[in-house]
Amino acid sequence: MSKSFFKLIQTNQWIIPALIFFLLILAWFTRWEYIDKKSFDNGVTYAYKIDNWTGETWLEKYRTDEYQETPVINGKTEKLDSEFKINQTRSQADNLLAKEYWQKRILLTNIWYGSAAVTIMWLLIALRKRKPML
Repeated sequence: MSKSFFKLIQTNQWIIPALIFFLLILAWFTRWEYIDKKSFDNGVTYAYKIDNWTGETWLEKYRTDEYQETPVINGKTEKLDSEFKINQTRSQADNLLAKEYWQKRILLTNIWYGSAAVTIMWLLIALRKRKPML
Protein backbone atom coordinates (compact mmCIF):
# COMPACT_ATOMS: atom_id res chain seq x y z
CA MET A 1 0.00 0.00 0.00
CA SER A 2 1.13 3.49 -0.65
CA LYS A 3 2.44 5.90 1.91
CA SER A 4 -0.38 8.32 1.14
CA PHE A 5 -2.97 5.74 2.27
CA PHE A 6 -1.23 5.28 5.63
CA LYS A 7 -0.86 9.05 5.96
CA LEU A 8 -4.60 9.45 5.30
CA ILE A 9 -5.43 6.88 8.00
CA GLN A 10 -3.01 8.52 10.43
CA THR A 11 -4.47 11.98 9.96
CA ASN A 12 -8.09 10.78 9.86
CA GLN A 13 -8.28 8.14 12.58
CA TRP A 14 -12.07 8.17 12.48
CA ILE A 15 -12.18 6.38 9.09
CA ILE A 16 -11.62 2.84 10.39
CA PRO A 17 -14.21 2.95 13.22
CA ALA A 18 -16.69 4.64 10.86
CA LEU A 19 -16.17 1.85 8.31
CA ILE A 20 -16.58 -0.84 10.98
CA PHE A 21 -19.75 0.85 12.27
CA PHE A 22 -21.13 0.98 8.72
CA LEU A 23 -20.46 -2.76 8.32
CA LEU A 24 -22.16 -3.48 11.66
CA ILE A 25 -25.24 -1.53 10.56
CA LEU A 26 -25.25 -3.42 7.25
CA ALA A 27 -25.04 -6.74 9.12
CA TRP A 28 -27.97 -5.74 11.35
CA PHE A 29 -30.25 -4.88 8.44
CA THR A 30 -29.39 -8.05 6.52
CA ARG A 31 -29.80 -10.41 9.48
CA TRP A 32 -33.38 -11.58 8.80
CA GLU A 33 -34.77 -12.86 5.53
CA TYR A 34 -38.51 -13.49 5.35
CA ILE A 35 -39.29 -16.55 3.25
CA ASP A 36 -43.06 -17.00 3.64
CA LYS A 37 -45.97 -15.08 5.13
CA LYS A 38 -49.61 -16.05 5.48
CA SER A 39 -52.53 -14.07 6.90
CA PHE A 40 -55.87 -15.51 7.97
CA ASP A 41 -59.36 -14.04 8.32
CA ASN A 42 -59.16 -14.12 12.12
CA GLY A 43 -56.39 -11.48 12.00
CA VAL A 44 -53.51 -13.85 12.70
CA THR A 45 -50.41 -13.64 10.53
CA TYR A 46 -47.64 -16.22 10.40
CA ALA A 47 -44.25 -15.53 8.90
CA TYR A 48 -41.28 -17.80 8.38
CA LYS A 49 -37.92 -16.10 8.49
CA ILE A 50 -34.29 -17.18 8.38
CA ASP A 51 -31.67 -15.81 10.74
CA ASN A 52 -28.75 -15.23 8.36
CA TRP A 53 -26.29 -15.10 11.27
CA THR A 54 -27.16 -18.60 12.51
CA GLY A 55 -28.88 -20.16 9.49
CA GLU A 56 -31.89 -21.18 11.60
CA THR A 57 -35.54 -20.83 10.60
CA TRP A 58 -38.03 -19.08 12.90
CA LEU A 59 -41.80 -18.85 12.90
CA GLU A 60 -43.46 -15.68 14.13
CA LYS A 61 -47.15 -15.36 14.90
CA TYR A 62 -48.67 -11.97 15.39
CA ARG A 63 -51.92 -10.08 15.59
CA THR A 64 -52.68 -6.66 17.04
CA ASP A 65 -52.46 -7.74 20.70
CA GLU A 66 -50.09 -10.71 20.54
CA TYR A 67 -46.64 -11.62 19.25
CA GLN A 68 -44.99 -15.02 19.53
CA GLU A 69 -41.77 -16.27 18.03
CA THR A 70 -40.31 -19.76 18.07
CA PRO A 71 -37.57 -21.66 16.27
CA VAL A 72 -38.65 -24.25 13.74
CA ILE A 73 -37.11 -27.52 14.91
CA ASN A 74 -36.66 -30.03 12.08
CA GLY A 75 -39.60 -28.48 10.21
CA LYS A 76 -42.00 -29.30 13.07
CA THR A 77 -45.02 -27.11 12.56
CA GLU A 78 -48.39 -28.50 11.75
CA LYS A 79 -51.40 -27.18 9.88
CA LEU A 80 -54.58 -27.19 11.95
CA ASP A 81 -57.90 -25.49 11.22
CA SER A 82 -56.51 -23.52 8.26
CA GLU A 83 -53.94 -21.99 10.57
CA PHE A 84 -50.32 -22.92 11.23
CA LYS A 85 -49.84 -23.71 14.90
CA ILE A 86 -46.63 -24.28 16.74
CA ASN A 87 -46.23 -27.91 17.69
CA GLN A 88 -46.71 -27.97 21.47
CA THR A 89 -45.86 -31.67 21.82
CA ARG A 90 -42.12 -31.35 21.44
CA SER A 91 -39.86 -34.00 22.82
CA GLN A 92 -37.38 -33.14 25.55
CA ALA A 93 -34.57 -33.19 22.95
CA ASP A 94 -36.48 -30.69 20.79
CA ASN A 95 -37.05 -28.42 23.79
CA LEU A 96 -33.31 -28.48 24.53
CA LEU A 97 -32.57 -27.71 20.88
CA ALA A 98 -35.05 -24.80 20.92
CA LYS A 99 -33.36 -23.45 24.06
CA GLU A 100 -29.99 -23.77 22.30
CA TYR A 101 -31.35 -21.84 19.28
CA TRP A 102 -32.55 -19.04 21.58
CA GLN A 103 -29.24 -18.92 23.43
CA LYS A 104 -27.26 -18.70 20.19
CA ARG A 105 -29.54 -15.97 18.84
CA ILE A 106 -29.31 -13.92 22.06
CA LEU A 107 -25.52 -14.39 22.25
CA LEU A 108 -24.98 -13.15 18.69
CA THR A 109 -27.33 -10.22 19.25
CA ASN A 110 -25.45 -9.26 22.43
CA ILE A 111 -22.11 -9.55 20.62
CA TRP A 112 -23.46 -7.19 17.96
CA TYR A 113 -24.63 -4.69 20.61
CA GLY A 114 -21.24 -4.84 22.36
CA SER A 115 -19.34 -4.41 19.10
CA ALA A 116 -21.52 -1.48 18.10
CA ALA A 117 -21.05 0.20 21.51
CA VAL A 118 -17.26 -0.23 21.42
CA THR A 119 -17.10 1.04 17.83
CA ILE A 120 -19.22 4.09 18.66
CA MET A 121 -16.95 4.91 21.61
CA TRP A 122 -13.87 4.43 19.41
CA LEU A 123 -15.38 6.70 16.75
CA LEU A 124 -16.28 9.40 19.28
CA ILE A 125 -12.77 9.34 20.76
CA ALA A 126 -11.21 9.52 17.29
CA LEU A 127 -13.46 12.43 16.33
CA ARG A 128 -12.66 14.25 19.56
CA LYS A 129 -8.90 13.85 19.05
CA ARG A 130 -8.84 15.16 15.50
CA LYS A 131 -7.28 18.51 14.88
CA PRO A 132 -9.65 21.36 14.07
CA MET A 133 -9.49 22.63 10.51
CA LEU A 134 -8.43 26.23 10.16
